[in-house]
Amino acid sequence: MRRLRRLRPTSEISTSWWSDTAERPHAVWQADRTQLDLWVIASSGRPVRPWPTAVEDDHSRAVAA
Repeated sequence: MRRLRRLRPTSEISTSWWSDTAERPHAVWQADRTQLDLWVIASSGRPVRPWPTAVEDDHSRAVAA
């Protein structure tokens, strides 16, 4: 049987590796992808629902894609 280590209270856990905003450009990127409720005609002639993807620099809020 494995012995479990005791968990520290949340107030003691360091969150310096993650914050709401990055301290410098290109340190943290956020990406989101979702299928649209929209039909388009693909180059093959078939109707498809597109999947746009957005990537954003967390520091400058610049959109990369």
